[in-house]
Amino acid sequence: YDRFYNSAKVAADAFKEISSLDWFAQGSPKAPGKIYIIIDPNCSYCHRMYDEIEPLIKANKVQVRWIPVGFLRPDSAGMSAKILSGKTDKEKVALFEQNEDKFKDAVEHGGLTPLKSDSKDKADVAAFNSVKKNTAFFSKFGFGGTPTILYKNTSGTPKFIPGFVQGEALTKLINSATKTW
Repeated sequence: YDRFYNSAKVAADAFKEISSLDWFAQGSPKAPGKIYIIIDPNCSYCHRMYDEIEPLIKANKVQVRWIPVGFLRPDSAGMSAKILSGKTDKEKVALFEQNEDKFKDAVEHGGLTPLKSDSKDKADVAAFNSVKKNTAFFSKFGFGGTPTILYKNTSGTPKFIPGFVQGEALTKLINSATKTW
């Protein structure tokens, strides 16, 4: 895919598959804006995105479905697997928040201890398989970097925005996002 010339097609095709990914929701299901954000736990721009959007999540303006991938550092997949190893969205959000609260900006490194990729534990293996599936989706559509935001606008048209969005641009995006999944 050439994301600059075919962004409408990329977004539409991605939305045909996005519900099959392993994500976790943060925020009220009654929040008026609904968006997906693809993140790598070692991504400094994802960390900034989290800091920027967290107050909007807490203010019930948006619900985010976070899609963890693993490609930036050797331990990214293990950290994403650790997040996805939570049994409920609440547990996954707590692990994600721990990663973000302990994020080390100076070295661009998340704050979680990664799961070991050679684990024989069925839950760990399942979590790694989820990360592989999410990362394959990310690569397949050529998103290129994290964070990547995917959403449908109020007309139902799928959209994606590569990169960190902040301030007024983020508020505008959330206000233009659909109210339902």
